[in-house]
Amino acid sequence: MKKSLFIIALALCASQIGVAQTATKVTLTFNTTSDDKDWNSEMRANIVCNGVTVAELNCCNQNHQMDNWGNNSTTSRDILSPQPFAKGSLAGCTFNLGIVPVGNDTWVVIPTVQAFYSDGSSETFTFKEQTIAAQSSHYQGVSLPIQ
Repeated sequence: MKKSLFIIALALCASQIGVAQTATKVTLTFNTTSDDKDWNSEMRANIVCNGVTVAELNCCNQNHQMDNWGNNSTTSRDILSPQPFAKGSLAGCTFNLGIVPVGNDTWVVIPTVQAFYSDGSSETFTFKEQTIAAQSSHYQGVSLPIQ
């Protein structure tokens, strides 16, 4: 009897039923509307849950063409190795988004966070339009609750 219960427990642990679905990738999409992100402004983004950063991306200030996110454009970047978090656990977390410009920059953007899970499903969170204005190479950003 003990052997049978052990085998059933192992089977449940290996099945989709017994394993919590965890994030495998997070994609950040930026719909730039009326004011572009300059190519040399570093974008900084993270997701914080209960004081722990579960996904983070600091990038996109090296290439004159690829890193200038022009007016009326959409750009996506992947976070391929997020910290493990369970499906459905982003509600109540915070998405932080900002820029560090070289000089001054204003970026008007509609950000979207999409989390992909080990069972093939995903969750998408799109926020309202944000205006991020930074000056003198200092970080400026917004903190957006994920609901």
